[in-house]
Amino acid sequence: MKQSGTEARNGGWSLVWLSNANLPLLMFLASLVVGLVAVQFSQLQHKQNLQHQRLQTTQAMHAVREDIETDVNRMVRTLAEMTAALRESPDMTQAEFTAHATRLRQGDPRIVNFAAAPDLKVSMIHPIEGNEAVLGLDYREKPSQLPGVLETIALNDINILGPIDLVQGNVASILRQPVMLYGPDGSGELWGIVSLVLDHTIAFQLADYGELLAEYDVAVIGAASQEGERRLLFGNAAPEELRDPVLLTFDFPNGTWDLLATPHGGWTPNAVFTPDNMLIIAISAGILGALWYILYLDRQRQVAQRRMVSAIEALDGGFAMYDADDRLIACNSGFLDMYDRCRDIIRPGVRFEDIVRYGISRQQYPDAIGREQAFLRERMELHRTGNCDLEQKLSNGRCYHVSERSSDDGLLVGLRVDITELKAAQEAAEAADQAKTNFMNVLSHELRTPLTVILGHSRLGASFSKMPKAQKVLAAIQRTEVDGLAEEVASLYDDLGERMRKIDQSGTYLLSLINDMLDFSKLSSGSLSIDPDEFDAANLVELVTAQLAPMAEQKGLALTASTEPARVLADSRRCQQILINLIGNALKFSTCGTVSVTAEMRGRMLDIAVSDEGPGIPDDELSRIFEPFHQVDSTATRRAGGTGLGLAIARQLAEMQGGALSATSVYGQGSRFVLSLPLAAEKPATLRLVS
Repeated sequence: MKQSGTEARNGGWSLVWLSNANLPLLMFLASLVVGLVAVQFSQLQHKQNLQHQRLQTTQAMHAVREDIETDVNRMVRTLAEMTAALRESPDMTQAEFTAHATRLRQGDPRIVNFAAAPDLKVSMIHPIEGNEAVLGLDYREKPSQLPGVLETIALNDINILGPIDLVQGNVASILRQPVMLYGPDGSGELWGIVSLVLDHTIAFQLADYGELLAEYDVAVIGAASQEGERRLLFGNAAPEELRDPVLLTFDFPNGTWDLLATPHGGWTPNAVFTPDNMLIIAISAGILGALWYILYLDRQRQVAQRRMVSAIEALDGGFAMYDADDRLIACNSGFLDMYDRCRDIIRPGVRFEDIVRYGISRQQYPDAIGREQAFLRERMELHRTGNCDLEQKLSNGRCYHVSERSSDDGLLVGLRVDITELKAAQEAAEAADQAKTNFMNVLSHELRTPLTVILGHSRLGASFSKMPKAQKVLAAIQRTEVDGLAEEVASLYDDLGERMRKIDQSGTYLLSLINDMLDFSKLSSGSLSIDPDEFDAANLVELVTAQLAPMAEQKGLALTASTEPARVLADSRRCQQILINLIGNALKFSTCGTVSVTAEMRGRMLDIAVSDEGPGIPDDELSRIFEPFHQVDSTATRRAGGTGLGLAIARQLAEMQGGALSATSVYGQGSRFVLSLPLAAEKPATLRLVS
């Protein structure tokens, strides 16, 4: 598949080995590997479980074996004591034998009987009851028992034989020992045989293995008979039913028993739905799910990368991205077209500084010609901030806006937008604005000069009757003695003065409008200057209120000021202009009540408040009263007139002095405007306000 230009320049972002064609094969191989690992792990886990299970079974059976060995060995010692008694008293009577047997048996139900057979013929037994048939038994005449007796005599030691079936249906073993009589010379002579019958069934019942047999299947088998058969002595399972049992051997005198055991029901099989296998299946499924999810995310990442490449290529501008080491990661074709003289060096891994240096050497940047090192230093300083905006002219004659931003992970993204036409339009607009400013300045000058002359002559005309020439004319008329002529001339002078005063009022209003237009033009062009200095705000308030007192008297309003000396750092002339505007507005829009001026210190600022009891300002208009040319649409506003520039100029003048101008109002009750000015460095210790 053919890569796009951006992908090729950036080393090919897509992973070929994870293409759509290879993904199913990869997932099959991954599933196979995970499955094999899961099976192997399952078998290993099952083997460990079996080992643990065998260990537990072996430990439990060791306790059983120790109990059985202890009981059998006690029977061996009991038989040895009886043998010793017969060796000491070979002529022992039945009564004496019974006494010894009773003492040794101690009522133990596991001992079925004791029997003594001098010369291999049973002549003494205990208990006699139930064993009468045994008395008189001659072993020589019993082919089934004679081999065992002869084996015991040959061993000259205790021999354990069995198992045998008792009449009661129980299983038992016979412990036999030859009784040898030794002469002074150490030679021995066989006296006979003494035997003890041990009931294994009762012994197993007395051991109370109920809880153990609930957990394990146990079989204890005796030594092999002459026919090679090994029979079950006791237990809860047949030996042939036990699969791969734990094997423990009993080591008795001249006899060997085996203990076979498995957990009840057999060893735990490695079934599919065991807890361990379910855990393995769950883990395997989780791994496969994670692999699928990782591949899905990678697929989404590839799609997102392709979309990002398409989006970057679709940008109508230049795009470049740099890593934390300031090396190029990616760029689009628009970037290459802009920096055409640097195209040979622009590739992933190249440092931004190297690209700039190469461009300087190829005269890519017209502004760098003749000041190469300074240009490089300034450009790198801006670039290293990670947050810069600048305008850059290139050798193709175009002008670009360069915007660079850094991300949290150290990447830096740069965007270049062609602003050549916008720049030309901006320069044309600035030229037009400058032409407008120049026109306004010329116009204002041309208007103010004749208007000043008109105002001067109108003010003189207002006092026309007091001029010397007018006085001479009036005196001459009075001398003519024409009735009523002097009064008519005096009335004419008064009418002429009143007209001149109206001309003066209109001219003054027109001059204020021209001044507002001129100030606004200067503010818009940034040519209005502020001359801050320390002055007493109380004196300024007193001066302005005195200046506007006639206006208040003319409208029948009370104008009050409550301040104390407080020095501020501001332009007194501009502050006077602001206060005249605020107090003048309050007087113009109020028809009754009081206009008050107060001052209050707030931290390092002095707040001068102008309050009135006029019509107030609606809430929806309050936020717009400081906008240029905006006027509240009301009858009172239209009656008062104005351009709507006064408050806009006042706020800008306040902010240029480090202060502020704000307003609050309650419609129908009045308004309050607050002018905030910075206090001078040395201020009085306290400022007490007097209402």
